[in-house]
Amino acid sequence: MAKRYWVAFSGGADSTALLHALSLNRPAGTDLKAIHVHHGLQPEADAWARHCERVCARLGVSCRVLRAQVIRQGAESLEAVARRVRYGAMERLMATGDMLLVAHHREDQAETVLLQLFRGAGPRGLAAMPPWRSFGSGWIGRPLLDMSRDSIHAYVAEKHLSWVEDGSNQDLVHRRNFLRHEVLPKLQQPWPALAEVLGRVAQHQAEAAELLADIARADLAAMVSADARSLCCDALCQLPRLRRSNVLRHWLHSGGFAVPSSAQLSEIGRCLLAARADRMPLVCWSGVELRRYRRRLYVMAPCPLPPASDVRIAWHLDKALQLPHGCLQAYGAVGEGMHVPQGAALEVRFRQGGERCHPVGRSHGQRLKKLFQEAGIPPWERARIPLIYHGEQLVAVAGLWTCEPFATVSGEPGWRLQWTDSTVRKG
Repeated sequence: MAKRYWVAFSGGADSTALLHALSLNRPAGTDLKAIHVHHGLQPEADAWARHCERVCARLGVSCRVLRAQVIRQGAESLEAVARRVRYGAMERLMATGDMLLVAHHREDQAETVLLQLFRGAGPRGLAAMPPWRSFGSGWIGRPLLDMSRDSIHAYVAEKHLSWVEDGSNQDLVHRRNFLRHEVLPKLQQPWPALAEVLGRVAQHQAEAAELLADIARADLAAMVSADARSLCCDALCQLPRLRRSNVLRHWLHSGGFAVPSSAQLSEIGRCLLAARADRMPLVCWSGVELRRYRRRLYVMAPCPLPPASDVRIAWHLDKALQLPHGCLQAYGAVGEGMHVPQGAALEVRFRQGGERCHPVGRSHGQRLKKLFQEAGIPPWERARIPLIYHGEQLVAVAGLWTCEPFATVSGEPGWRLQWTDSTVRKG
């Protein structure tokens, strides 16, 4: 049981019923709060926020109004952007162990199943909305998922509760609204229990998706790298086609990347797995770059251009250095990491070619290109790795090596570097 519950409170009938019921039946020792996300998309947005604050005040529940800016880019619908921004704002508010409660009900689930069906989704998509799952640092739950819209509206009428109506919910331009007002009512005439049946469909598909995930996890164990950043092509090719596709979908989804379509999976097999060993092919789709190097597949977000090779950035070790493609940080340590003179002026640079490094523990120095090759660093990452300099001496290669004579000896204070590339897959 969570110690703090947040209710996603739009002010509509469904979330009003959920918040009211919880305010009367909150478990002892728990904290109940409401979140209202103010998109500013409708003229009534300010009035809705004030309404939510008044309702919460009457119920004795703290209300947090989050203002979120919705910027539409590309072909993504305004509805989809608003949903993504809304959940992103609420996710950032979650502390460890918090639970966000959302008032989705049986008909919402039925609409989601149909939307996913018309998109050609597989089991994971047709599973629609799970009753609960991890969400940020906490969890998200849908306690009304087995309840009908009619029963919820009967509750708010019985309790004489007031709520707001969003006029955009009647706009049939939005596909969900078209399903809600035009399609589902007609389907429910011959099949009155349709919403309940589609809820069972979602449950069956969730079970199938979990079985596929179990198979994928077992297959991945033989081919994934320790940091989950890459897959062994040879092991992947040994799998039957369907299991290979299942592994790729699971690996990409678990890393937070968009899952490829059937056509893109075919392209991966043709362009990445079947290409000659000396090639470094690339397959792209929305927000994803999948590359191959030394018979391994690497996934990442589209790479921003690396800083110009002649750029020099002054860096103070006590402050994190934010770069367009990642973050460089230094942590105080004893007997490890790099040792530089107190107050030394350090610079961050990037490869120009010809650099040499003498890693701690080696008998001699080598060209940085050779060290990268030995370490199996993919070529597209090499120009993006920060190099730390003191004057014209290379001190360290972020995340990889400290150079002699900047090694920290036993008992001596030093700095341990951490380089986080924001485009690579996090396991």
